[in-house]
Amino acid sequence: ASQQRNEPEFTHEQKHEILNQLYNTNPANFIHRFGSLLTDNELREYFDPNADYMHQILTSNRNKIRINRRYTYMQQLIARGSYFSDEAMKERSPLLYEQKIGKYNDK
Repeated sequence: ASQQRNEPEFTHEQKHEILNQLYNTNPANFIHRFGSLLTDNELREYFDPNADYMHQILTSNRNKIRINRRYTYMQQLIARGSYFSDEAMKERSPLLYEQKIGKYNDK
């Protein structure tokens, strides 16, 4: 069921029925559309954890969390002024640092 402009808002019961029907007929589509609104625990509770679509959702959620943590840590280092320091760059990638910067510092 789709709602068009100028039509009355679906009732709570109608929305629940539409979601329930989608969940029962096509869980992969339900996950694709609404999985980002559910926690990992809710996903495991209501969907088969061995299904391919579940594996993709859970892996993507873990990747987002990991990327966000790394980004937050990088922002903290930048705010402290230590992310772009020579020592930090040398620690992150010693060979690249030596090729691009270190060769000029040693002479």
